Amino acid sequence: MLTKLAFTNDLQSQDPTIFGSHGGASRVFSLLDVTFGLGGFLGPLIAGTLAGTFGFSIMVFVLGECFILCRIREEEHETNFR
Repeated sequence: MLTKLAFTNDLQSQDPTIFGSHGGASRVFSLLDVTFGLGGFLGPLIAGTLAGTFGFSIMVFVLGECFILCRIREEEHETNFR
């Protein structure tokens, strides 16, 4: 979240009108709100389907792998941002 705010603040300092009158922080927080809503809807749906079809341990393994891959991708993005 903080890297996204820093990135939008950097872009906004280069061009103050790039995000409109409400600024880049409003875009970041609205994107955060949408992703939390989607996660709240899709998360239980996907987890329930995986657990019902393949079992609890496979569901935990698949979702754990997704979290690990997302974290690796986030670390690569933070390294490239600096």
